[in-house]
Amino acid sequence: MVPRNIVVLMFLGFLLRIVAGEVMGGGLNTGYEGDEGDYAKVAVRIVHGQGFTNYNGTPTTLHPPGLPLLLAMLISLTGPQNAIMRTFMSLLGSLLTPACYLLTRSLTGSQKLGWIAAAIAVVFPTWVFSSSAILTDVPAAVLVTLLAWALIEGNRRQSLSWIALAGAFWGAATLIRPACLVYAPCIALWLVLSMPCWKKSLTTVLVLMVPFACMLGPWMIRSTYVHGALVILSTQGGSELYKGNNPDATGILGIDHPHFDAALSQRYPVEQFPNEAIRSQLFQEAAVKFIRENPRRFADLCFIRFGQFWKLYSPRVPLSNNLAVLASFGLAIPFFLIQVIRAGWRRGPEMLLILIVLSQTALHMVFTSIVRYRLPIEPLVIALAIAGFRWTLSQFQYDQWNSLRWLQRWLPGT
Repeated sequence: MVPRNIVVLMFLGFLLRIVAGEVMGGGLNTGYEGDEGDYAKVAVRIVHGQGFTNYNGTPTTLHPPGLPLLLAMLISLTGPQNAIMRTFMSLLGSLLTPACYLLTRSLTGSQKLGWIAAAIAVVFPTWVFSSSAILTDVPAAVLVTLLAWALIEGNRRQSLSWIALAGAFWGAATLIRPACLVYAPCIALWLVLSMPCWKKSLTTVLVLMVPFACMLGPWMIRSTYVHGALVILSTQGGSELYKGNNPDATGILGIDHPHFDAALSQRYPVEQFPNEAIRSQLFQEAAVKFIRENPRRFADLCFIRFGQFWKLYSPRVPLSNNLAVLASFGLAIPFFLIQVIRAGWRRGPEMLLILIVLSQTALHMVFTSIVRYRLPIEPLVIALAIAGFRWTLSQFQYDQWNSLRWLQRWLPGT
């Protein structure tokens, strides 16, 4: 299914990610930044037999279980070594090479374009620089890409086995990054529209949901039991919603996050509200109240977050980083839009990818938004851009041939 040579590209991508992490990321053995420490410390507690708990031993569901479980398996063998964990994350990031190959080949029906996608995945700047981070974005990108590939293959082959495999990929992606849960209506809609009859559509949706529910069920049962309230994946949703939708919100996470930690989080302090589910619900109610009372401001914030999600340039990062994004993702955007316009309305694989991209965008327009939250859907954008580039090139060649025929008609001497 995957050519042997793809392993060579994958290995090259792995080496490039290691070099990028060592040279440009401050070194593989550097300390934790941001959420990295949360995932790693929970993983260490799992290895020590304390389970999913916070620093004082209280059960926690702030973060999804996928990445801590992966890290725990590694730590149980090697110990909590930062360099080894970052090397492991780079290895996971290199899986984008075969994943992009499979998706683009299925989308376009061309093995050559699949190879182009694989080569792009090896050197794509944002994927290379982000792979060594102990975060969920790149592993989620791998699984979302495989989810889209399995769905396309399942629809093309009319195979329930492939649909079940897609459900497993979807479940794993959601356990890594809860935002993937928002794909549910989009995937269901696409399956209903693309299947030949409603009975086949219903059967396909049920087959998709069985492995998905089986993967999420144990964590949901555990979290609901621990907190005494229904918790699907994480108790961080309420605070994230309020962080982005409050009277002081700017729509820029780099400003809103520190302000939330310094002031807004004390609206419901942990000491008074130790139950994470209840605290999340209170933050959610406060955010919904703000949205209802300030619909115009909410719309403004959504527009700002849309720009933060899709932006290609930021004055807060080095110029070299901006140039790398503009020269890679920036070049892909026009061809992505071409493919969206010409094929996005058809009941084909392009519609599936576009629906997933739209759902991810809509989610982060309502909640908080930064560029790295775009990573899970970037491989889908690149696959569509490759298809759009092929169509654009074929049109150019067609127009060139017509021009030669016109010249031959009017200038017989040529």
